[in-house]
Parts: sequence; structure tokens; C-alpha cells
Amino acid sequence: MRRIFFLCIILLVSSVPPSKIGGQAQWPVSSLYAAEKGLLFSEDFAKGAGEWEVASGAWDVDNGEYVGTGDGMAVAGSTDWTDYVYEARVKLDEAGEASWNVGMLAFRIADPDNWYFVLLHTNKTMELGKRFAGQHVPGLANIPGSGDPKQWNTIRIEVKKANIKIFVNGKKKLDFTDPEPIENGSIGFWENGASTCRYDDVKVWEYGKAPELTAVASCQLPVVSEIKKEEKPKAEAVKPKAEAAGELGEVFRDDFSKGAKNWDVLGGEWEVKDGKYFGAELDGGNAITYAASAADIEAGAFEVKVTVTERAFAEQWAFFGIIIGTDASNFWLLGFTEGPAQEHYVDFLESLEGTWQAQSEAATKLKAKNEKDMYFKWEYNKEYKFRLEMGADGITGKIVDLKKDSVLAQRTWVFGEMTAVRMGKPGLISRGMKGYYKDAVVLGKGVKKI
Repeated sequence: MRRIFFLCIILLVSSVPPSKIGGQAQWPVSSLYAAEKGLLFSEDFAKGAGEWEVASGAWDVDNGEYVGTGDGMAVAGSTDWTDYVYEARVKLDEAGEASWNVGMLAFRIADPDNWYFVLLHTNKTMELGKRFAGQHVPGLANIPGSGDPKQWNTIRIEVKKANIKIFVNGKKKLDFTDPEPIENGSIGFWENGASTCRYDDVKVWEYGKAPELTAVASCQLPVVSEIKKEEKPKAEAVKPKAEAAGELGEVFRDDFSKGAKNWDVLGGEWEVKDGKYFGAELDGGNAITYAASAADIEAGAFEVKVTVTERAFAEQWAFFGIIIGTDASNFWLLGFTEGPAQEHYVDFLESLEGTWQAQSEAATKLKAKNEKDMYFKWEYNKEYKFRLEMGADGITGKIVDLKKDSVLAQRTWVFGEMTAVRMGKPGLISRGMKGYYKDAVVLGKGVKKI
């Protein structure tokens, strides 16, 4: 068995995201070739840390799991590895202040200045990044709604030449080809910031020789690769019980009688008057505000009473509506739109990493169904109910006539296996229009049909 030793020096800074951390490091790397065909490395920490080497930080084995605390890295495997499948279970015990202060999997660690990493942010966005030629590269890919890091998640990374595929709990989240790939390297765990994270059930196979994936719920304990076919969980077993039963409960309500204390403004001008939340853009861009105190919507609905009062600017496309999203670049928008020729219709679209109408782009194109009168001619100074219904399979937008309690316009976008915004906070958005919102409600544990 051959060991290659490097000088153990690493500098990690917790106050900046992983894509901006500097410093240089070197660490010891070891190789372990298991007898099982195709299996290069395996460790369940039942008898200690085994072949894992601490590069920096505090690492210990607790209850058969490898635990890292604060800034640090542990590594294993061989820098000669090229194409392989790396799988491990990860769970965040204590998060740091920033969403990226979590535990991460590192792979293709060629040397201290060249390696990849993948993490689940506390906002459930999965990020793929790398350190390349001594510089940390901003997120190569960011996939919202990928998993809750505070639960056990099985992450599988498949690397072949320049292609990287990442699966979370058996579901493919990313298929990415790096134009400047790191071609070889070992594996590792990376702790960033004042966080504590647990790792377990690590396996590395030669590419093409790993067992087939089986989808599991994030809270389940078995490793994806070790579930036998006859033990494969049924689809209904991994769904939240409330969603399967169709139950619904109100989890958030704001009638704006006490101001806008529940809302965080990301842009525009927002103010409460007489129980109405008024929004308008200032000097271009979108006026956005999110209900920060509301729970994330993954399986539920968000509905608001909406009134558009006037056009703010004459010569541009304008819209006024509601959103579910994570920030100013990732959200679903259901809104009233008016074009330069004063044409009125309903827009239901996705902004994904800043790409407008992402649901219609070739790489992230989604299928539409259950469509009804999206060219409905809405009216100024008339109150409507807007409703977004988010589920595991897709998202539905509806415009409802309040007097008749009937659906005026509707469409569903089906997620399938495509990358899409699959969760987020409820929010409000405006551009080129003025109006107000009343009675914002979030419904959880399923979706109640109108």
C-alpha cells in the first residue's frame, strides 16, 4: 500500500462563501483498494477514522460517524484517481451564520490549489464549486430546493472526464460539464465556518461499476447504494403524510394591520397603508419583497388578494404579481402583465439564476398542462386572488374571481427531472406598475384545490 504525504497547511476563512475563500494548503493522502470488484474505498467509521487523514480542524469519530467542527478538512483516497463515483451521507448538526457555513464533500483533490466541492446551503440550494489554480471559483452551478442539510442526505458524485453528475437522495440534481476540468484527485470532507457536521458510509467505485441508485427520503438512514431491490421504498412512503392525505393547514397569515414587519425588501418602494401593502419599482429593476418569517414552501400554497391601480411607466413591459423563490434571481412569478400596446394577459414564468423565462429555455424547459385562458384580460382597480401551488411534481398558478370563487386563468408547469426552482419563501413583485396586496396566506401540508 502506497502513501503520499504532503505538508499539512490549510487556511480557511469562515466569513466569506466557499467560492471566495483564499489560502493554500497541502495534506496527506492515502490509497485503499478494497477486495470487492469495482470498489476503490469504503469507510463506515465503526472502528475509528480508518484511512482518513486530518489536514486541518477538529475531527473525531462519534457514534460511528465522522464529525468535523469549525474550519477544517479531512481527506482520503488517491490523487491518481480519475473517473469514479463518490458517495457519502452528510448531516449538519450546527450551522454557522451564513448559508454556506456547512459541511461539504470535496472531490478530485489533485493538490491544495485544485479541487471541487459540493454543499447543501441552509436555504436548501445545492452549490457546485471548485478551487482552480489557487483561486476559488464562484458557484459553477446552484440548484435551489435540493435538500435540507439538517437532515441526513446521501450525496453521490459521478465524475468522468469533464462531466460531473450529482445526485441527492437518489435524484439527479445536476449534470454539468466543466470547460476547464480538474482531471484527477482524491476525496475529502470540508468544514467551512463555525459549523458542526456529521459524515458516514463513504464509498468510492470505479466509474461505471457503482450500484444503481434508489430514491430515498432525506431522513431515512440506509445508504442509497445498499438498499436491495426488494426493499425499495414505495413512492407514497417518501411523500409527506399530510400531502399524501391532501390535508391543509394555514401556516402563515399577514393582513398588514401591524405594518410590514414580516417582510424583507430586496428592491423597490414598499409601504403599508390601511392594511394594504403597496409596492412599486423606483429606478428600474424589479420591486421585490419576501415574507422572511414565513416557512419555506415545498408542498403547499401561497395566496394573496391583488389590485393593480395604475401603470407607472408608459413605454415598457410591466407586471404586478406574487412569487415563490429564494432571492432576486430564483423565483416563480404569477402576475398581470401589460405590454407597450396596452395588451393585458397573465404571465406565469420562472427566473432561474437570473435567466428570465427559464421554463422555456432548452436546457431547463418544462412541460405545461392544465392551462386555462392565460390571455384573460384583467382590469385595473379590480381585486383578484392570486394563488401559487408548489408540489414535488410541479407548480400551478391560478387567478381567482373573488366574487364567484371561480378560476379565471390557470397553468401548471411540470418539473420532471429538470432543474427548476422547487421551493422558496412567499414574495411579492412589481415592475412598471403600481398597486397593493391584502391578506397574504401560506397553506402547508398539501394543496387544497379550488
